[in-house]
Amino acid sequence: MLAEIDFSKDLIGFFEDKNLCIINESLLDGTFGLSRDILFDKRILFNNDSLIDSFLLNAKAYNLNNEFFILLSNIIRNDFQEAISNKSNNEILDFEETLEKESPFYSGIPVSKEMFVGRKDSIHKILRNFPHIFKGQTRHFFLTGDRRMGKTSLIDFIGEYMKSYGVVSVYISNKGNDSVEFLAYEIVEGLIDELTLPDESLKTKIVDFFQDHVESVEFKGTKIKLTVDKNLSVSFKEDFINHLKSIYDEFGMDKKGILIVVDDINGLSNSEEFVHWYKRMADTIQVSHINLPVYFLLAGYPEKFYNLTRLDESFGSIFAYDNLDRLSNMEVLEFFESSFGEKSMLIDKDALFYMILFSQGQPLMMQELGESVFWECPNGHIDKYIAIRGIINAANVLASRQIKYTLNILSEDDKAIFKSLISDGKFFFNSSDICDEGFLESMFDLSLIEVSKKEDYDFCFKNTLVFIYFWVEAIQGLIEK
Repeated sequence: MLAEIDFSKDLIGFFEDKNLCIINESLLDGTFGLSRDILFDKRILFNNDSLIDSFLLNAKAYNLNNEFFILLSNIIRNDFQEAISNKSNNEILDFEETLEKESPFYSGIPVSKEMFVGRKDSIHKILRNFPHIFKGQTRHFFLTGDRRMGKTSLIDFIGEYMKSYGVVSVYISNKGNDSVEFLAYEIVEGLIDELTLPDESLKTKIVDFFQDHVESVEFKGTKIKLTVDKNLSVSFKEDFINHLKSIYDEFGMDKKGILIVVDDINGLSNSEEFVHWYKRMADTIQVSHINLPVYFLLAGYPEKFYNLTRLDESFGSIFAYDNLDRLSNMEVLEFFESSFGEKSMLIDKDALFYMILFSQGQPLMMQELGESVFWECPNGHIDKYIAIRGIINAANVLASRQIKYTLNILSEDDKAIFKSLISDGKFFFNSSDICDEGFLESMFDLSLIEVSKKEDYDFCFKNTLVFIYFWVEAIQGLIEK
């Protein structure tokens, strides 16, 4: 029966029955609050929101019945079944062909400046503060985003982009650190490292420059390592502004500004000492009118920024702010088209539909999926079956690498509940959908679900990667039945 579904007729008919109009391959209807929708071979994508917030996965919220879910789920399940059954016919590259191919995707590492796509609004918010830096002023920005939302890739892009404008970038990974003194020292050392070259004549100069604070200077490759007198290391924290000012005046006068990035600020998110130290530093620079062309860019999880502002409400007022959410469908579309286009690969529209649908605007899934599809496609033409096999492969990669710890914690009953909830691709659900009373509490503790902001639903998934994995698992389970 599934194989007999006429996608165009059934889906178009469904929308026509609901008095929705298709005009010039666009679906327009003000009741959905959508400015414009894109129609790919009668498969519907929304260009101003992620799919999990669109009515495609939340028909109930727009007074559409389950007929739409059933229709769409049957079509997806049928395509998955055909993709799996046709896998044996897939071509396999020989070893020489494999060596000659290079993937355009960056699974597990920050995306290069050349391949960075999307986040235009966030980039503009960060860049618009740099004119103040060029005038010798100091600015502060706090970037938040949930796990694997691409914060590091965006930060790396900003640093590379600003190099051509004479800005030097200092990147500090604060992961695992809860010491303000150590952070201050890392910034000072990183700044010297970026502003100087490994020249033996600099060793004595740097030691003299810091006087009693540095015992020796060592070059490790192209990096500078300072040996600090532990009894005097507190000076890096207490005299932080003076150190930055002196280093810039001595070594950085040919630079228009300095970008200091502190990634993974999470370890300091409960530290009153950090809040008071940072606020005192920012206030001193502003009140004293110190000419210090430095842009501080801090990054962490949204709840960590909230913790810091809770410790001192005025801390939040120091920063310009932005939160990275899931990418929009148009950004995901642009990402796949540009990435595969770099390799002159063609993508069918229904293949794009599935890749956007199962990416869920999640940067890590986009990279994993792109990587899987790239190696699944030996002839440069991506059809929907190649895309689906790539989705399955990417879900397996997530299970073995990114969410392995979470999956190991979940019981078989927990996994069965997830598969049941997600079988139709529904991201939102109600307490009445759960029979096990202890399930919700356990999943909250694991940060896998959260309270929904939608009035018609009690809960939604917080970890998108877990949602994607169980959605794929649920579809395959239904096929096997």
